[in-house]
Amino acid sequence: MKKIIYFIVFFLYSGYYAVLALLISFNLVSFSRYITVPLRLATSGLMVYVILNVGISNNNFFKKKNDLLLIIIWNVFFIKVLVEFNIGTSLLRSWYEYLFYCINFCVLPYFMFSKLNFTKYKDVILNATIFSGFVLGCISLFLYRDLLIMGVGRISEAAYLDNKIETISPLALSYCSVLTIALSVYQLLFQKGINLKFKYYYYVNIVLSFIMFFLGASRGSVIALFFSILIFYFFTNKKVKTKIIKLILISIPLIIIGVIKTKSLVFERIFNSSSKVNIDNFGRGDLWRLAFKDFVNNPFFGGHIELINIPGYRDGMAGNIYPHNMILEVFMSSGLFIGLLFITVIIINFKKIFYLVKNNNENIWVFIIFIQSFTQHMFTGSIYTAVLFFFTLGLISAIKFDYKTIY
Repeated sequence: MKKIIYFIVFFLYSGYYAVLALLISFNLVSFSRYITVPLRLATSGLMVYVILNVGISNNNFFKKKNDLLLIIIWNVFFIKVLVEFNIGTSLLRSWYEYLFYCINFCVLPYFMFSKLNFTKYKDVILNATIFSGFVLGCISLFLYRDLLIMGVGRISEAAYLDNKIETISPLALSYCSVLTIALSVYQLLFQKGINLKFKYYYYVNIVLSFIMFFLGASRGSVIALFFSILIFYFFTNKKVKTKIIKLILISIPLIIIGVIKTKSLVFERIFNSSSKVNIDNFGRGDLWRLAFKDFVNNPFFGGHIELINIPGYRDGMAGNIYPHNMILEVFMSSGLFIGLLFITVIIINFKKIFYLVKNNNENIWVFIIFIQSFTQHMFTGSIYTAVLFFFTLGLISAIKFDYKTIY
């Protein structure tokens, strides 16, 4: 069963993007769905299998509360999708795609991981997540080494050099990189008796991940990495704090050299708030304002599930897009009540993982994934593809604790 869980975790996030990067590099974009959809169906089937066969009795007060709130939120989303389809709203995807993505990226990961014996499978989950990042790093170095040497600044800029060049999303590279960096550092700091071979493995993983980080050049991933460093610092003892400070002091000049050599736009994008979502006239702030306006116009039941006919968004033409902020997206699409329920889910899960790590930092890596996934989906992505976020909510639910000390 551990092999099945390893397979699921590997292709849940970074491993999936590794497959996608290979397909894009071989000019198989139009063919990619014949690979990625069966892969998603396979992971869905395996998650259902695990839920039915490996799940343990974990129906404590916390999990019941989490389950109830999420079931309400997801059911409202399903109803909204079907309503949009019936009234003839022109959407980005077909109605069944929204349902499939939500089930595969959100519903099944949450329920599967929330039912697992966390103590038994935590090492499998952690190792699979790190290794998937390693594989993506190797593939990225192999595929984009020329772009790295040329100093394109950001991988998406390659299209300006040659419009025939297609690459994976820079956001995918960037967020996968900071996740792998943080988890590799966790292993180096917290794994006892780690041998030299694995030390080299984690250091190489960090280097490969920084290469992806330079190529991705995302502001949100910088914030995610910053929060991870804060978590490491504030929830560890003095000995580990000293190691962290030394690691930061060594890393800073190396990162600066890396940015200069690769001409990465990561720092430029941090200090340039006008960077755009696409090659268009819209930035994140514009999308957020439009989403908030939609919510104000439809405060009780919400409006559309995505922003409709944004002028000049897609290559000078009107198009639909999600707000790139999951909280605003829920309020915009489902209204005040569901939005407040979603915030409640975030708060209670943050409260639990904060308490757990404060009293025992053994599971600090779960907190790191949670804060990184939350940060990511406050800047990019849609709620129905927030796989890392709901995966982490499942892990938090699976960790046993005395809830009476919190509630």
